[in-house]
Amino acid sequence: MSQVIHVCIVGNDPISVLTPIIDTSIPSDHVVLAFREHDRAAFNIVKRVAGSRGYKVTEWQLPDSHDTAEASFSFQTLFDRFCDGTATVWFNASTGSRHQVLAAVEVARAYAVDIYVIEPALDKLFWLSPMDRPSVPVKDKLTLKEFFQLYGCRVESSHNQGLPHEYEQVVYEWAARGNLLKDGLSSLNYLATRASGSNFESPVLNARMHKNQALQYLIGTLEQVGLVTYHNNALQFLTTETQRFANGAWLEYLVFAQLRELKKTLPALQDIGHGIEVSRTINGQKVQNELDGLALHNNTLHIIEVKTRRFDRTEANKTLYKLSSLSDRLGGLKSHCALISYYPLRHSELARAHDLGIQVIADGAIRHLKQALQQWMEQQ
Repeated sequence: MSQVIHVCIVGNDPISVLTPIIDTSIPSDHVVLAFREHDRAAFNIVKRVAGSRGYKVTEWQLPDSHDTAEASFSFQTLFDRFCDGTATVWFNASTGSRHQVLAAVEVARAYAVDIYVIEPALDKLFWLSPMDRPSVPVKDKLTLKEFFQLYGCRVESSHNQGLPHEYEQVVYEWAARGNLLKDGLSSLNYLATRASGSNFESPVLNARMHKNQALQYLIGTLEQVGLVTYHNNALQFLTTETQRFANGAWLEYLVFAQLRELKKTLPALQDIGHGIEVSRTINGQKVQNELDGLALHNNTLHIIEVKTRRFDRTEANKTLYKLSSLSDRLGGLKSHCALISYYPLRHSELARAHDLGIQVIADGAIRHLKQALQQWMEQQ
Protein backbone atom coordinates (compact mmCIF):
# COMPACT_ATOMS: atom_id res chain seq x y z
CA MET A 1 0.00 0.00 0.00
CA SER A 2 1.22 3.52 -0.78
CA GLN A 3 1.84 5.98 2.01
CA VAL A 4 -1.28 7.15 3.83
CA ILE A 5 -1.84 10.79 4.70
CA HIS A 6 -4.45 11.58 7.38
CA VAL A 7 -6.05 15.02 7.07
CA CYS A 8 -7.58 16.11 10.40
CA ILE A 9 -9.18 19.24 11.81
CA VAL A 10 -7.92 20.28 15.24
CA GLY A 11 -11.01 20.76 17.39
CA ASN A 12 -12.32 19.97 20.85
CA ASP A 13 -11.59 16.23 20.67
CA PRO A 14 -7.84 15.74 20.15
CA ILE A 15 -8.10 12.08 21.15
CA SER A 16 -10.20 11.26 18.06
CA VAL A 17 -7.47 12.91 15.96
CA LEU A 18 -4.61 10.97 17.53
CA THR A 19 -6.13 7.55 18.19
CA PRO A 20 -6.21 6.28 14.56
CA ILE A 21 -2.80 7.77 13.89
CA ILE A 22 -0.88 6.12 16.73
CA ASP A 23 -2.56 2.71 16.32
CA THR A 24 0.14 0.88 14.40
CA SER A 25 -2.40 -1.51 12.85
CA ILE A 26 -3.92 1.42 10.91
CA PRO A 27 -1.74 2.79 8.07
CA SER A 28 -0.42 6.26 8.84
CA ASP A 29 2.72 7.91 7.54
CA HIS A 30 1.92 11.61 7.45
CA VAL A 31 -0.57 13.85 9.28
CA VAL A 32 -1.95 17.15 8.00
CA LEU A 33 -3.44 19.16 10.86
CA ALA A 34 -5.85 21.89 9.74
CA PHE A 35 -6.74 24.58 12.27
CA ARG A 36 -7.75 28.20 12.73
CA GLU A 37 -5.34 30.61 14.38
CA HIS A 38 -7.21 30.70 17.69
CA ASP A 39 -6.72 26.90 17.90
CA ARG A 40 -2.93 27.16 17.52
CA ALA A 41 -2.24 26.14 21.12
CA ALA A 42 -4.28 22.94 20.62
CA PHE A 43 -2.50 22.36 17.31
CA ASN A 44 0.91 22.67 18.96
CA ILE A 45 -0.03 20.07 21.59
CA VAL A 46 -1.37 17.55 19.05
CA LYS A 47 1.67 18.14 16.83
CA ARG A 48 4.02 17.55 19.78
CA VAL A 49 2.39 14.24 20.74
CA ALA A 50 2.21 12.96 17.15
CA GLY A 51 5.77 14.10 16.47
CA SER A 52 7.05 12.30 19.59
CA ARG A 53 5.67 9.09 18.09
CA GLY A 54 7.72 9.67 14.93
CA TYR A 55 4.97 10.85 12.60
CA LYS A 56 5.50 13.59 10.03
CA VAL A 57 3.17 16.50 10.78
CA THR A 58 2.24 19.28 8.35
CA GLU A 59 0.51 22.49 9.44
CA TRP A 60 -2.43 23.78 7.43
CA GLN A 61 -3.98 27.04 8.59
CA LEU A 62 -7.66 27.55 7.88
CA PRO A 63 -9.27 30.97 7.40
CA ASP A 64 -10.18 32.51 10.74
CA SER A 65 -13.85 33.00 9.87
CA HIS A 66 -17.14 31.11 9.71
CA ASP A 67 -17.53 31.67 5.98
CA THR A 68 -18.19 28.26 4.42
CA ALA A 69 -17.00 29.38 0.99
CA GLU A 70 -13.63 30.41 2.43
CA ALA A 71 -13.33 27.09 4.29
CA SER A 72 -14.22 25.16 1.11
CA PHE A 73 -11.58 27.01 -0.90
CA SER A 74 -8.94 26.30 1.76
CA PHE A 75 -9.75 22.57 1.76
CA GLN A 76 -9.77 22.54 -2.04
CA THR A 77 -6.25 23.96 -2.00
CA LEU A 78 -5.23 21.41 0.64
CA PHE A 79 -6.53 18.35 -1.21
CA ASP A 80 -5.23 19.68 -4.51
CA ARG A 81 -1.75 19.72 -2.98
CA PHE A 82 -1.77 16.31 -1.34
CA CYS A 83 -3.93 14.29 -3.79
CA ASP A 84 -1.14 14.18 -6.34
CA GLY A 85 -1.13 10.42 -6.86
CA THR A 86 1.95 9.72 -4.73
CA ALA A 87 -0.01 8.82 -1.57
CA THR A 88 -3.45 7.75 -0.39
CA VAL A 89 -5.32 10.53 1.43
CA TRP A 90 -7.86 9.92 4.20
CA PHE A 91 -9.99 12.58 5.86
CA ASN A 92 -10.91 12.26 9.55
CA ALA A 93 -14.33 13.92 9.94
CA SER A 94 -14.52 13.33 13.71
CA THR A 95 -13.57 16.82 14.88
CA GLY A 96 -13.87 20.47 13.92
CA SER A 97 -16.74 22.93 13.82
CA ARG A 98 -19.85 22.00 11.86
CA HIS A 99 -19.17 24.30 8.94
CA GLN A 100 -15.52 23.15 8.74
CA VAL A 101 -16.44 19.47 8.65
CA LEU A 102 -19.26 19.92 6.12
CA ALA A 103 -17.03 21.99 3.83
CA ALA A 104 -14.18 19.49 4.11
CA VAL A 105 -16.42 16.46 3.46
CA GLU A 106 -17.91 18.05 0.33
CA VAL A 107 -14.46 18.83 -1.09
CA ALA A 108 -13.04 15.44 -0.03
CA ARG A 109 -15.80 13.63 -1.93
CA ALA A 110 -15.00 15.67 -5.04
CA TYR A 111 -11.38 14.51 -4.80
CA ALA A 112 -12.43 10.86 -4.14
CA VAL A 113 -10.74 11.01 -0.72
CA ASP A 114 -11.65 8.25 1.76
CA ILE A 115 -13.59 9.72 4.71
CA TYR A 116 -13.93 8.21 8.19
CA VAL A 117 -15.13 9.03 11.69
CA ILE A 118 -14.00 7.65 15.05
CA GLU A 119 -16.64 6.37 17.47
CA PRO A 120 -14.88 6.49 20.88
CA ALA A 121 -17.55 4.51 22.74
CA LEU A 122 -17.11 1.56 20.38
CA ASP A 123 -13.39 1.98 19.69
CA LYS A 124 -14.06 1.74 15.98
CA LEU A 125 -13.30 3.63 12.77
CA PHE A 126 -16.37 3.88 10.51
CA TRP A 127 -16.11 4.73 6.82
CA LEU A 128 -18.38 7.44 5.43
CA SER A 129 -16.91 7.16 1.97
CA PRO A 130 -16.86 4.59 0.57
CA MET A 131 -19.68 3.34 2.82
CA ASP A 132 -19.43 -0.33 1.84
CA ARG A 133 -16.15 -0.84 3.71
CA PRO A 134 -16.31 -2.63 7.08
CA SER A 135 -15.54 -0.76 10.28
CA VAL A 136 -12.04 -1.05 11.72
CA PRO A 137 -11.25 -1.69 15.40
CA VAL A 138 -9.11 1.07 16.91
CA LYS A 139 -6.72 0.25 19.73
CA ASP A 140 -6.33 2.74 22.57
CA LYS A 141 -2.61 3.53 22.66
CA LEU A 142 -2.41 6.89 24.43
CA THR A 143 -0.33 7.01 27.62
CA LEU A 144 -1.13 9.01 30.76
CA LYS A 145 1.64 11.46 29.90
CA GLU A 146 0.20 12.03 26.41
CA PHE A 147 -3.35 12.34 27.74
CA PHE A 148 -2.29 15.07 30.17
CA GLN A 149 -0.40 16.86 27.40
CA LEU A 150 -3.56 16.95 25.29
CA TYR A 151 -5.42 18.64 28.15
CA GLY A 152 -2.74 21.24 28.85
CA CYS A 153 -1.11 19.50 31.81
CA ARG A 154 2.37 18.25 32.53
CA VAL A 155 3.48 15.18 34.51
CA GLU A 156 6.18 16.39 36.90
CA SER A 157 6.94 13.11 38.71
CA SER A 158 5.50 9.67 39.40
CA HIS A 159 6.08 6.47 41.37
CA ASN A 160 5.31 4.07 38.58
CA GLN A 161 8.05 1.61 39.34
CA GLY A 162 6.82 -1.79 40.48
CA LEU A 163 6.04 -2.28 44.15
CA PRO A 164 8.87 -3.61 46.31
CA HIS A 165 8.04 -7.23 47.15
CA GLU A 166 7.95 -6.56 50.88
CA TYR A 167 5.37 -3.77 50.41
CA GLU A 168 3.18 -5.93 48.21
CA GLN A 169 3.27 -8.78 50.72
CA VAL A 170 2.10 -6.48 53.52
CA VAL A 171 -0.70 -4.67 51.63
CA TYR A 172 -2.34 -7.91 50.55
CA GLU A 173 -2.19 -9.26 54.10
CA TRP A 174 -3.71 -6.12 55.57
CA ALA A 175 -6.43 -5.87 52.92
CA ALA A 176 -7.46 -9.50 53.48
CA ARG A 177 -8.10 -8.81 57.17
CA GLY A 178 -10.34 -5.84 56.41
CA ASN A 179 -12.19 -4.32 59.34
CA LEU A 180 -10.30 -6.40 61.92
CA LEU A 181 -7.38 -3.96 61.75
CA LYS A 182 -9.24 -0.65 62.13
CA ASP A 183 -8.22 0.06 65.73
CA GLY A 184 -4.63 -0.89 65.01
CA LEU A 185 -4.36 1.19 61.85
CA SER A 186 -5.52 4.38 63.55
CA SER A 187 -2.81 3.91 66.22
CA LEU A 188 -0.19 3.11 63.56
CA ASN A 189 -1.15 6.29 61.68
CA TYR A 190 -0.65 8.25 64.90
CA LEU A 191 2.80 6.75 65.50
CA ALA A 192 3.94 7.26 61.89
CA THR A 193 2.63 10.83 61.72
CA ARG A 194 4.60 11.84 64.79
CA ALA A 195 7.82 9.99 63.98
CA SER A 196 10.74 12.42 63.94
CA GLY A 197 14.50 12.75 63.95
CA SER A 198 17.10 11.29 61.63
CA ASN A 199 16.01 7.76 62.58
CA PHE A 200 12.28 8.48 62.10
CA GLU A 201 11.44 7.40 65.64
CA SER A 202 7.84 7.32 66.84
CA PRO A 203 6.54 8.38 70.24
CA VAL A 204 6.77 5.75 72.97
CA LEU A 205 3.97 3.20 72.85
CA ASN A 206 1.60 3.52 75.80
CA ALA A 207 -0.03 0.71 77.77
CA ARG A 208 -3.19 0.79 75.65
CA MET A 209 -1.15 0.36 72.47
CA HIS A 210 0.64 -2.64 73.95
CA LYS A 211 -2.75 -4.26 74.59
CA ASN A 212 -4.04 -3.44 71.09
CA GLN A 213 -3.78 -6.79 69.30
CA ALA A 214 -4.46 -5.30 65.86
CA LEU A 215 -1.63 -2.78 66.32
CA GLN A 216 0.75 -5.47 67.55
CA TYR A 217 -0.11 -7.56 64.47
CA LEU A 218 0.56 -4.61 62.16
CA ILE A 219 3.90 -3.87 63.82
CA GLY A 220 4.81 -7.54 63.58
CA THR A 221 4.16 -7.72 59.84
CA LEU A 222 6.23 -4.57 59.28
CA GLU A 223 9.08 -5.99 61.37
CA GLN A 224 9.00 -9.30 59.49
CA VAL A 225 9.70 -7.63 56.15
CA GLY A 226 12.22 -5.17 57.58
CA LEU A 227 10.23 -1.94 57.21
CA VAL A 228 10.45 -0.98 60.91
CA THR A 229 12.44 -1.88 64.00
CA TYR A 230 11.19 -1.84 67.58
CA HIS A 231 13.62 -0.26 70.04
CA ASN A 232 13.26 1.36 73.47
CA ASN A 233 9.49 0.93 73.36
CA ALA A 234 9.21 2.93 70.12
CA LEU A 235 9.12 2.27 66.40
CA GLN A 236 11.90 3.31 64.06
CA PHE A 237 10.92 3.65 60.40
CA LEU A 238 13.81 2.92 58.04
CA THR A 239 13.09 5.73 55.54
CA THR A 240 10.61 8.51 54.86
CA GLU A 241 8.92 6.16 52.37
CA THR A 242 8.38 3.43 54.99
CA GLN A 243 7.05 6.09 57.35
CA ARG A 244 4.67 7.27 54.60
CA PHE A 245 3.67 3.65 53.91
CA ALA A 246 2.66 3.09 57.55
CA ASN A 247 0.89 6.44 57.64
CA GLY A 248 -1.68 5.36 55.05
CA ALA A 249 0.16 5.05 51.74
CA TRP A 250 -0.20 1.26 52.05
CA LEU A 251 -3.74 1.58 50.62
CA GLU A 252 -2.39 3.63 47.70
CA TYR A 253 0.10 0.82 47.05
CA LEU A 254 -2.73 -1.72 47.19
CA VAL A 255 -4.72 0.24 44.59
CA PHE A 256 -1.69 0.32 42.29
CA ALA A 257 -1.04 -3.40 42.78
CA GLN A 258 -4.65 -4.21 41.85
CA LEU A 259 -4.56 -1.91 38.81
CA ARG A 260 -1.37 -3.62 37.70
CA GLU A 261 -3.11 -7.00 37.92
CA LEU A 262 -6.10 -5.69 35.96
CA LYS A 263 -3.82 -4.32 33.24
CA LYS A 264 -2.74 -7.89 32.44
CA THR A 265 -6.29 -8.92 31.52
CA LEU A 266 -8.09 -5.73 30.40
CA PRO A 267 -7.03 -4.65 26.87
CA ALA A 268 -8.83 -1.29 27.30
CA LEU A 269 -6.67 -0.42 30.35
CA GLN A 270 -3.92 1.52 28.60
CA ASP A 271 -1.80 2.98 31.40
CA ILE A 272 -1.73 3.21 35.20
CA GLY A 273 0.13 5.19 37.82
CA HIS A 274 0.26 6.24 41.46
CA GLY A 275 1.75 9.14 43.35
CA ILE A 276 1.76 11.23 40.17
CA GLU A 277 2.36 14.96 40.42
CA VAL A 278 0.65 16.94 37.66
CA SER A 279 0.97 20.65 36.97
CA ARG A 280 -1.00 23.09 34.85
CA THR A 281 -0.90 26.86 34.37
CA ILE A 282 -3.90 28.91 35.53
CA ASN A 283 -3.84 32.68 35.01
CA GLY A 284 -0.07 32.56 34.58
CA GLN A 285 0.46 30.64 37.82
CA LYS A 286 1.71 27.07 38.03
CA VAL A 287 -0.69 24.85 39.99
CA GLN A 288 0.37 21.37 41.09
CA ASN A 289 -1.69 18.41 42.28
CA GLU A 290 -0.54 15.02 43.52
CA LEU A 291 -2.84 12.20 42.47
CA ASP A 292 -2.91 9.00 44.54
CA GLY A 293 -3.94 6.71 41.69
CA LEU A 294 -4.62 7.00 37.96
CA ALA A 295 -5.87 4.72 35.25
CA LEU A 296 -6.36 5.48 31.56
CA HIS A 297 -9.13 3.15 30.39
CA ASN A 298 -10.66 3.41 26.92
CA ASN A 299 -9.04 6.86 26.51
CA THR A 300 -10.83 8.08 29.64
CA LEU A 301 -8.93 9.29 32.68
CA HIS A 302 -9.88 7.66 36.01
CA ILE A 303 -8.68 9.66 39.03
CA ILE A 304 -8.45 7.90 42.39
CA GLU A 305 -8.22 9.53 45.82
CA VAL A 306 -7.20 7.25 48.69
CA LYS A 307 -7.99 7.86 52.37
CA THR A 308 -7.09 5.69 55.38
CA ARG A 309 -8.19 8.13 58.09
CA ARG A 310 -11.69 8.53 59.45
CA PHE A 311 -13.31 11.67 57.99
CA ASP A 312 -14.52 14.42 60.29
CA ARG A 313 -17.82 16.21 59.65
CA THR A 314 -16.53 18.50 56.89
CA GLU A 315 -13.48 16.73 55.50
CA ALA A 316 -15.34 14.19 53.34
CA ASN A 317 -17.34 16.84 51.49
CA LYS A 318 -14.19 18.91 50.93
CA THR A 319 -12.48 15.85 49.47
CA LEU A 320 -15.44 15.10 47.19
CA TYR A 321 -15.58 18.69 45.86
CA LYS A 322 -11.81 18.66 45.33
CA LEU A 323 -12.11 15.42 43.32
CA SER A 324 -14.94 16.81 41.21
CA SER A 325 -12.95 19.98 40.49
CA LEU A 326 -9.83 17.98 39.55
CA SER A 327 -11.84 15.82 37.20
CA ASP A 328 -13.21 18.90 35.40
CA ARG A 329 -9.78 20.53 35.07
CA LEU A 330 -7.69 17.50 34.14
CA GLY A 331 -9.94 15.70 31.70
CA GLY A 332 -13.37 17.29 31.55
CA LEU A 333 -15.88 14.96 29.92
CA LYS A 334 -13.09 12.44 29.38
CA SER A 335 -12.52 11.76 33.08
CA HIS A 336 -14.14 10.07 36.07
CA CYS A 337 -13.11 9.89 39.71
CA ALA A 338 -13.37 7.58 42.69
CA LEU A 339 -12.82 7.88 46.42
CA ILE A 340 -11.37 4.80 48.10
CA SER A 341 -11.76 5.04 51.86
CA TYR A 342 -10.75 2.50 54.47
CA TYR A 343 -13.54 3.79 56.71
CA PRO A 344 -17.24 4.04 55.73
CA LEU A 345 -18.80 7.33 54.66
CA ARG A 346 -21.96 8.79 56.16
CA HIS A 347 -25.22 8.56 54.18
CA SER A 348 -25.17 12.30 53.45
CA GLU A 349 -21.61 12.00 52.10
CA LEU A 350 -22.54 9.04 49.91
CA ALA A 351 -25.47 11.06 48.53
CA ARG A 352 -23.15 13.99 47.79
CA ALA A 353 -20.71 11.66 46.01
CA HIS A 354 -23.57 10.27 43.90
CA ASP A 355 -24.69 13.78 42.96
CA LEU A 356 -21.14 14.64 41.87
CA GLY A 357 -20.74 11.40 39.89
CA ILE A 358 -17.99 10.10 42.16
CA GLN A 359 -17.63 6.37 42.75
CA VAL A 360 -17.08 5.40 46.40
CA ILE A 361 -15.30 2.18 47.37
CA ALA A 362 -15.17 2.01 51.14
CA ASP A 363 -15.07 -0.11 54.27
CA GLY A 364 -15.67 -3.82 53.55
CA ALA A 365 -15.56 -3.29 49.77
CA ILE A 366 -11.77 -2.86 50.08
CA ARG A 367 -11.52 -6.65 50.42
CA HIS A 368 -12.83 -6.93 46.84
CA LEU A 369 -10.98 -3.91 45.48
CA LYS A 370 -9.87 -5.48 42.21
CA GLN A 371 -13.43 -6.38 41.19
CA ALA A 372 -14.74 -2.98 42.31
CA LEU A 373 -12.13 -1.13 40.24
CA GLN A 374 -12.87 -3.21 37.16
CA GLN A 375 -16.61 -2.70 37.45
CA TRP A 376 -16.16 1.06 37.90
CA MET A 377 -13.96 1.45 34.84
CA GLU A 378 -16.03 -0.77 32.58
CA GLN A 379 -19.39 0.80 33.44
CA GLN A 380 -18.33 4.26 32.26
